[in-house]
Parts: sequence; structure tokens; C-alpha cells
Amino acid sequence: MKTANLNKEISRLKDSDDSNTTKIERVFKALLSGWQGHRFNAERQLHDHCLHTTISSIEKKYHITVQRKWIKVSGFQGHPTSVKYYWIDKADINRFLSKSASGH
Repeated sequence: MKTANLNKEISRLKDSDDSNTTKIERVFKALLSGWQGHRFNAERQLHDHCLHTTISSIEKKYHITVQRKWIKVSGFQGHPTSVKYYWIDKADINRFLSKSASGH
């Protein structure tokens, strides 16, 4: 995505409510706001049923790295299950937002 288009996209995302955004935009906006979570959080909070695919799309579209690590959560009938936990580092968020604001 070219810088000019990226700046417009960031401005649009900041000004929009969640009813006017796509799933990818909604999750990206949440991540830029400091949201962290796994697939079950994303389903409840962001209405995203395939978080891993959305994360991949965000990384490709916005050229930003989404951090991830494996964690254990309580699954079906309380049995532990492994899921990926996703977030964007604050330094990366700040760098991304300042880069998009300056037009670089």
C-alpha cells in the first residue's frame, strides 16, 4: 500500500465506527489501539472467527508485524488447548502511526 493511500486508510479507520469497517479493518484498528488476544477472544470481542487468517491479511496489507506466541487456554470440557496469542508491540504501533502521519 502506497504511503498516501496508507495515510488515508489510517485516517478513515480512526474516524469510523466498527459498523462501517471490514473484519480486517476492525481487527487492525483494535490491534493499533492496544488490543491483545487469541482466537476465542477475537470471536467474542471482534466477531472474527478466523483470526489467524485476518492477522496474515493485516501483515500483508499494512506491512506491519503482528507478534504471536503459543499459550494454553481452557478448551472443551475444561481441557487445555493451545492457541496463538497476538499483539502489536507499542513501539511498532508508534512507529507505524508516526510513519503514516508523516507521509513516509
